[in-house]
Amino acid sequence: MPTLENVMFNFMNCSQMMFGSKVKYGITYKTNSSSFDIYRRKYEHNYQVNAVSKYNLDGSRGLPIESMNAFLISKIDRILFFDTKEFKEIKSCEITIPLMKSEEREPNQIISMQVSQNEDFLAVISGKNLIMNEQKPNQLFIYKRVKDYNTDAMDTFDRVYRIVIKENPEFKKISM
Repeated sequence: MPTLENVMFNFMNCSQMMFGSKVKYGITYKTNSSSFDIYRRKYEHNYQVNAVSKYNLDGSRGLPIESMNAFLISKIDRILFFDTKEFKEIKSCEITIPLMKSEEREPNQIISMQVSQNEDFLAVISGKNLIMNEQKPNQLFIYKRVKDYNTDAMDTFDRVYRIVIKENPEFKKISM
């Protein structure tokens, strides 16, 4: 299901909106209009952000694995696992992806992750994020989930395949 970020319905039909320093009042106006409206906030809320990770995750990808009660976050060349209940990092499950050396300006990084329907396989594509949301994949990794039935430890993933997409002409005309 797609998420909406930084989107607001403009029910006031305004072209500009300004907020005061304490964000209690807002002024809206329309270009080429002789008047403006002042709005006062009706409710106070005290939402606070829970710090889940200290990393800069700009450009990262996220992926839930419901059967493990975990979610994955990519961070350049690593896949970090977090518990969905306590939002703590699970260090024992971290996966490091061997990236190719970049010969251009853009660095190689993890650009896509997908889990199989039964959540037993994890596919990871590394490559480059180019301008205009274009991506240039160069490697595909397949990981198989290793379930731990004996202890309460978290399941891990072992690498099964590494395919170099960059050198394979069959992968040139497919989408991510």
